[in-house]
Amino acid sequence: MFKINNTNYSGNNTVEVYFISWYGCPNDATSSWALYLVLSKYGEVGDAPHGFHFLESVNSSMPGLIFTKFTATSYVDFHFLYIYNQYLNETTTGIPITNLLSNQAVYLGLEEVKNMTPSWVYNIVYTYQVETKTLDERNGSVALYAHHLVTMCVITGPKGTWAFILYPNPLTPSTILRDFGVSRLTPLQAQKEAQLELSQMAEGKVPSSILQASDNLINVIKEAE
Repeated sequence: MFKINNTNYSGNNTVEVYFISWYGCPNDATSSWALYLVLSKYGEVGDAPHGFHFLESVNSSMPGLIFTKFTATSYVDFHFLYIYNQYLNETTTGIPITNLLSNQAVYLGLEEVKNMTPSWVYNIVYTYQVETKTLDERNGSVALYAHHLVTMCVITGPKGTWAFILYPNPLTPSTILRDFGVSRLTPLQAQKEAQLELSQMAEGKVPSSILQASDNLINVIKEAE
């Protein structure tokens, strides 16, 4: 989690949370658990358990949640945007991605963000995923390295704007699988695991890494108030 600036892009006293990802993203799966826990404190969350894309680094598909709706009951509002399909071969508006290595998906994704979010969200996504050089490989851009826009969350409020890319500290895909007590999962198994863990969380049984990540996000929201 990093602070971008002291600007309140919401323009009022609310805290606005924007989550940008895609339907098959394993980093979405990782982030979704902490976001679900946080958002449940500020509104009514609609979600669907999902088996996300196979992630080679952990040799497994990832269990996670797809957000379907959010109804605010407090000063925090949540907006979600999924820009690619499960297989990263089409945008969610139906535009085919025919050559991933050409970075076609990066520019199609940017158009999706530009068309479906306020301009300030687009500007932050473009700045930190395309312009900012955060990696030692290729040209340093996280989006050009991945050949698509990656999961990103932006939080803005009266006292400034923050963001995270991929997933919030201390979550990683490996800590999620470890804390769920699972290893190699197919997409169907991952979806079933996500349903099980969602039921466990409803009973107050939350793994420590998810709890810590949600606390960190809540602290940012309070700092942004």
